[in-house]
Amino acid sequence: MAIALHQHPTRLRHANHLRLVSPVDPTPVAPRRPRVATRTTYLRRRLLVMLALFVVMFGAIFATRTLASHGGPANSAMERYVIAQEGDHLWSIAERISPTGNIPDIVDQLAALNGTSLRVGQVVLIP
Repeated sequence: MAIALHQHPTRLRHANHLRLVSPVDPTPVAPRRPRVATRTTYLRRRLLVMLALFVVMFGAIFATRTLASHGGPANSAMERYVIAQEGDHLWSIAERISPTGNIPDIVDQLAALNGTSLRVGQVVLIP
C-alpha cells in the first residue's frame, strides 16, 4: 500500500536558507596598490636601527670592561708576568709579588706554571 502526498504548487514554502549565486562575479577587481612607506615609518625604522646598534655597542663595552676588571683566565696569564733577572729564583719572585702571602704555596704555583728552573730574561707567569 502506498500513499502519495501531493502539494499544490501555489502553496510551496520559500526556503530562506537557499539562495542562488552566480558562478562568476562579472565585475573586475582592481589590483591593490603596493604600500609605500611614509616618512613617519622611515623615521621609526631608522630610530629602531639606531637603538639596536646602541644596545649592541653598550653591551660590548660593558662585557669588555667586566671581563677586564675580573681578569679571566686568558687575561690574567697575558697581563701578569715578571721578567726573570740575574740572581732571581722562584722564592724571590714569590716574595716580590706577594710579600705577606703564603710563600711556599706561591712557589708551588709558580713552579707548576713555569717549571722549576729559571733563565735570565724568561717570562715568568704569575698565578
